[in-house]
Amino acid sequence: MTKQHIAFDKNAHIANLTSNVEIVQNRAIAFVSFKSLCKSAITAVKLNAKGYNSFGDVVCVNGKENFLIIIQDISILPNSVADKLKVILPSNDIKKLDIEESQICLADGSVCTYEGNSIVEYDIDIITDSEKLNAIRDYEPSAVNMPLQLDGDWVCLCGRYNDSKINLCEQCNKEKAQTFFVVTDDSVATLIENRKKRLADEEVTTKKARKKRNIQIGIGAIIGITLLILIIYGAIMAGRTTYKTESEMKTALQGTWTYYNDSGTAMRQIIISGDTLKIKYKYVDSDMENTIKWNPSQGTFKTFQTYVVKSNGTIKQGGNIYKKGGYMSTSTNSDSTNSYESGYSVLKITVDNVTNNSSYAVCTGSVKNTGNKTYKFIQVKGSFKDASGNVIDTDWTYAAGSEGLASGESTTFRLSVPKNYKISSCSVSLLDFK
Repeated sequence: MTKQHIAFDKNAHIANLTSNVEIVQNRAIAFVSFKSLCKSAITAVKLNAKGYNSFGDVVCVNGKENFLIIIQDISILPNSVADKLKVILPSNDIKKLDIEESQICLADGSVCTYEGNSIVEYDIDIITDSEKLNAIRDYEPSAVNMPLQLDGDWVCLCGRYNDSKINLCEQCNKEKAQTFFVVTDDSVATLIENRKKRLADEEVTTKKARKKRNIQIGIGAIIGITLLILIIYGAIMAGRTTYKTESEMKTALQGTWTYYNDSGTAMRQIIISGDTLKIKYKYVDSDMENTIKWNPSQGTFKTFQTYVVKSNGTIKQGGNIYKKGGYMSTSTNSDSTNSYESGYSVLKITVDNVTNNSSYAVCTGSVKNTGNKTYKFIQVKGSFKDASGNVIDTDWTYAAGSEGLASGESTTFRLSVPKNYKISSCSVSLLDFK
């Protein structure tokens, strides 16, 4: 604990009376602050004042050194602080004020007159032990010091000076005997123990509440994500045609489907026959055949690429849309080639080598652009075959990406599939380009 010297005016109705003078819009304004010591709300205050200029000389008002300051139409509750009440001063020469209580008007209609100071001085013990102070504050939140008996008068643990005739503190309303009992060693020990138990219980409650809240947040997040997935899934599926059975899907998609470029020219076809899909290209003589894996409930089927059956009656693969039926000329004569340059005719593929390492069968080769345009995102597919020409496995890759393959340039590629001793060769074809 630390000692603090206090000088308390027993006759005062307000305490900590201060003022600050400022010039506002060419008028000297005093901002007055104080703390109420009254049991009823203060509605007006009258103060004795003396003003001084910047040199400390007294500024006379109406030929007198002292003048009155009256602040009305206020409502300062008991034991509360009035902060910066505005008062217009009678002279702009006043830069500093000395003020003293004169009279106080209360809400109950009474008027209290200040009878001059009656100072009581005493030393009080300020509680600095945080554990002890926090425990005592469980009894009285405003506690700051140990209570003190002064002849008949007494000082409460909230710091308020009380007359001997008063049994309940005029500030915190705590009973005198109970206040002095609370700060005894046994009482403080009990308060500390009770506080520790309460904090422990609160921590358990807080952890339970936090856990419950986290569970609720987790459940909410799961529900939200699930709903989002369902919404996205619903939006995706709304654009597809689905089927009840594989047989129904297979029957519906049999036949020829054609892809047209932006100018309306048929450039590629897929021909579905049973469980086989054949791809035909406008400027490539050879066709590619692949076995189909059907997924009727999702409206998709797959070879080495995935195809989506759209609700508008088309089939989509990547960015390509195939329409039912159609005719595609596969002429590759010189006139056709000269009138329309296609990557299928000018991107020349060369297979350099087919080898086996410890894990994979690897095909390496190159693609050369013999045309006049730059081609991007060049895809090639390799069919790994046995000695009889049967396809054992397939792989595809990009021979060129967004960087493109300019006229006259060449690039290499590498295809690989899991090692199989039956593989003896690999035929590579052009899948797509931009």
